Amino acid sequence: MNQIYYQWGIKPGMKRIVVSLLMLAVMPCFAQTSQQCQQQLTAAQRAHAAEDYRSVISLLDPCKSSVDDFSTASKIRFYDLLARAYLILDYPNEDAELLIDKILDIDDQFQPDASENNKYVEMVKSAKDLRRQSSQTRRRYFLIAAGVAATGLGYAIYRATQEDETPIGDPPAIP
Repeated sequence: MNQIYYQWGIKPGMKRIVVSLLMLAVMPCFAQTSQQCQQQLTAAQRAHAAEDYRSVISLLDPCKSSVDDFSTASKIRFYDLLARAYLILDYPNEDAELLIDKILDIDDQFQPDASENNKYVEMVKSAKDLRRQSSQTRRRYFLIAAGVAATGLGYAIYRATQEDETPIGDPPAIP
């Protein structure tokens, strides 16, 4: 193998660079395209209907990086199917919660199909409630901060328009 490098004029220290460049040239061949992922989403929907949840995960996991190219409805369906499969196969709840948050980031009025998985429906409801509470808390803090700022501004205006009642006289004598 070293003879090939020497024939091409590649020095031993350049082997890593050459191998890295070759890998970069080949890597796009392995990436999932948006169209392939759309097809896998359709296949995952069929697998979900057939209750083959391991297939749902194996079909959708490689496409996580391509989801941004999906339509809004496809993104929601992608995250919805993956979250349901995670919960049914007892993956950590945090994985499903992250996916539910992504769904609610896209559509805060999302309503899951209540006929399937009660745990999933409850998690979506809980995430919505948490978002609503957090929104109300942020609003309260904003109103408090606005009140404090208005009070400070009012006091500054009052002080600026008030005449100074202390006479300016001679400074005290220095002993």
